[in-house]
Amino acid sequence: MKRFVFRNATVEPFFPRGETEFSGYGDVSRAPADAEIFRWFYALPPDAEPGEARALVADFLQRLRLAAARVPAEKPFELVPLAAPRRAPLVLSDSRLRDAVAFYAAELEKFSRERGNAPVLAAPEFGVDWRLWFLTKTPFSPAKKLAGTPPPAPRVPVPRKKGLVLDCDGTLWGGTLGEDGFAGIKIGGDYPGNAFAHFQKRLVALAESGVVLAVSSKNNYADVREVFERHPDMILRPEHVSAWRVNWNDKAESVREIAAELNVGADSLVFVDDDARERERVLQAFGGAVAAPAYPAQPYALPEFFETLADAFFRAETLTREDAEKTRQYRDAAARAEFSRTFASLADYVASLGIRLRLAPADDFSLPRLAQLTQKTNQFNLATRRRTEAELRGFLKRGNAVFSLAAADRFGDLGIVGEAEISFADAGKSARVENFMMSCRALGRGVETAFARALLNLLRERGVEAVSADFAPTAKNAPCAKFLPSLGFAAADAAGTRFALDLRARGAFEISSAYEFVSDEQRH
Repeated sequence: MKRFVFRNATVEPFFPRGETEFSGYGDVSRAPADAEIFRWFYALPPDAEPGEARALVADFLQRLRLAAARVPAEKPFELVPLAAPRRAPLVLSDSRLRDAVAFYAAELEKFSRERGNAPVLAAPEFGVDWRLWFLTKTPFSPAKKLAGTPPPAPRVPVPRKKGLVLDCDGTLWGGTLGEDGFAGIKIGGDYPGNAFAHFQKRLVALAESGVVLAVSSKNNYADVREVFERHPDMILRPEHVSAWRVNWNDKAESVREIAAELNVGADSLVFVDDDARERERVLQAFGGAVAAPAYPAQPYALPEFFETLADAFFRAETLTREDAEKTRQYRDAAARAEFSRTFASLADYVASLGIRLRLAPADDFSLPRLAQLTQKTNQFNLATRRRTEAELRGFLKRGNAVFSLAAADRFGDLGIVGEAEISFADAGKSARVENFMMSCRALGRGVETAFARALLNLLRERGVEAVSADFAPTAKNAPCAKFLPSLGFAAADAAGTRFALDLRARGAFEISSAYEFVSDEQRH
């Protein structure tokens, strides 16, 4: 019995030889008259990103209707659903890929009922052999029967790493730029270039999920930039990269400089390089604080390598707006750093930035970001009390207050950068600062002082007479050690960790004209 299969990838290994004819990839222009059974067997490419899945599904369904118009109604037209996703999304709450697969299945069922003689078969239960995919475009491996087993549960690292430092030659592309030249490096096209293109595609998704990408390469800077800007098969582009160290210097020093430029701890970075000697140098230089995982020996192993990276360092439960804007924010930070070098004093530099701040009570929009801030902020964090969103909501329900501080300047929007939690006693006459913190990306420009003074003025206006606060020293929050005394708080214990401030004894706190407090509508 002759079967004809409409397909968009290599599916021949799943059919007996000699009994089946196949369409061209994505071709729905013909339906052989001598075929007795037709089968619709389209598959999402295993490297499909969540954001493109729905468009692919819509295209598949449109092609299905075109194919069905050519298949005689009296002949069976078997429909194969899409395979269930086997890869966890970078952001676990992102259901777009699963939703697209479910939508497609529902549409096939609907089509089956409307047409008749179009049974829906079982969805494929095979895994991906990436070597087979890169070499032959076979989306599943007959040797990897899954037998309906669920995909492994993803691991969510706590805390999530903030940045990924990437080598270029042999890591982002095949070959050596200095030897093979612009046209000779392997990126895109056939294997192994398509494996490096897949890796870059996943890195872009990583950047879009809030992880900062940096480049550290022993190369000529102009040559590397030309590849990022002009190579037609590059997926990573300059706008995805927040810091560059392309020179002939020690890579450990480059990683140290990148951490300083991004204003993050080196231990929040991951270093990826195909050269084992470079990885060992970075591991030794930072005492293992900078992760430097082994790079795969073969490019076809890059998909599994990326998933291992995601599980160990980068997967997240949810994505906030600030996460999605991280790459832009760090690029803006680099521009600020360059701009600052043109000024003789810090005060002149800060005054030139046009800093706009918005102090506001927490709301449904800001609470997820504020909870995230408490989980991630280490350097400027007075008490280092970690909170979940549910805990913050409970704190508010008890009659307390939570405030957010958003910031923007001439270089761009920093988003929500500050969080404060205030509890009240004595009928509102006394207030206690339970938490006060500032994202590291806003430090160095006096924003934390403007935030604290504005908050104290607000409490004073509300009738608060006395404010207490704690400083809980940690290995990372030394920048906070003298912050409370700088605001006029007096030590209330011998250890210097408890402080108090009498608001009755003083007037309003002065805030520098370098900071403009605005409404939400004005901030942009």
